[in-house]
Amino acid sequence: MNVVGDRLEDDGSGAQRLRRSFTRTYTIPPDVRLSSISSYITDTGCLIIKGSRKGWKETDLREHLAPPSATNETMISAV
Repeated sequence: MNVVGDRLEDDGSGAQRLRRSFTRTYTIPPDVRLSSISSYITDTGCLIIKGSRKGWKETDLREHLAPPSATNETMISAV
């Protein structure tokens, strides 16, 4: 996967902008479903790229947590 972009920065005077270009290359692991890859930019300007692995499914942890009455002795894992 190639990520290519330009970064424009105001030099403070408002008249000129500093331009920086970048290119990054990443290898997608073979067990990632290409159709699941998505991306977005956060409010702070970070690019987030996500994808799902083949054969993995998301787990709703609420279904696997010990009941409130369980003690530490009986609870094996909550993760």
